[in-house]
Amino acid sequence: MKKIVLILVMAVFHNLSYGDNLNGAWKLQEVDGEKVSEHVIQLFSDQFYTFSEYDPATGDFIKAGGGTYILENFRLQKFIEIDSDNPEMSNTSKIYRFLFLEDDVVKLTSMKDSSKYEVWKRIDTAAHKEMAKCWRIHKKQDEGDDDWRVIEYAPRKTIKMLTDNYYQVLAFNKKTGEFVGSSGGTWTKTPTDFFVGATGGVTTKKRGKYVENIEYFSKNSDNVGRSIEFDIKMDEGLWSHTGRQTDGKALLEIWMPYK
Repeated sequence: MKKIVLILVMAVFHNLSYGDNLNGAWKLQEVDGEKVSEHVIQLFSDQFYTFSEYDPATGDFIKAGGGTYILENFRLQKFIEIDSDNPEMSNTSKIYRFLFLEDDVVKLTSMKDSSKYEVWKRIDTAAHKEMAKCWRIHKKQDEGDDDWRVIEYAPRKTIKMLTDNYYQVLAFNKKTGEFVGSSGGTWTKTPTDFFVGATGGVTTKKRGKYVENIEYFSKNSDNVGRSIEFDIKMDEGLWSHTGRQTDGKALLEIWMPYK
């Protein structure tokens, strides 16, 4: 009896400890027992999540959204900030029963109807502590601008979610539920470290090349298949990159972790 109890306790502990970290990318496998043919991906980073659905063959955009979440006591509660298909869902929440079927497969069951459920498979991790997180645009300088434009916290926001290999940009108005746009795909980064002196010691700055490989783009599907390269610098937690937008115009941006 003691051995059985110990096994059960260990199983519960494993489920909780592993489940406390959903960070990474997840792909929808089935809904209510039916296999899913669409390409539906969720990205999780600490308390934030985003999702996108698109045709992987054509890159045609279907829908996107995101918000924040809490995972505890085998329950996942999503606080919806934006859903491109359902603006009225903004500022509402959904609660699911949460269960790990395997280390990389989870089942989310409706709290209202146990016959309604989703099965998701992990397709990427978030071990890249420097980059794999939720970012928000902090400063921007478009071509022709003389100075940086500071973008304050506001209901209208642009965030960028990164896992180790996937990214999603999401622009929306949380207050009104207005969906502005979304794009995403995979990314790569080649860093080059250099050191500079600083008061009280030495600080490390990192720079290199950051490339976004676009798999969907809600505003203009002609961008699907393109790769956009930026010069990148990480300095004291801020992410600066310079390059050109999809329309060819010069772009300078500074991103900061979203809190």
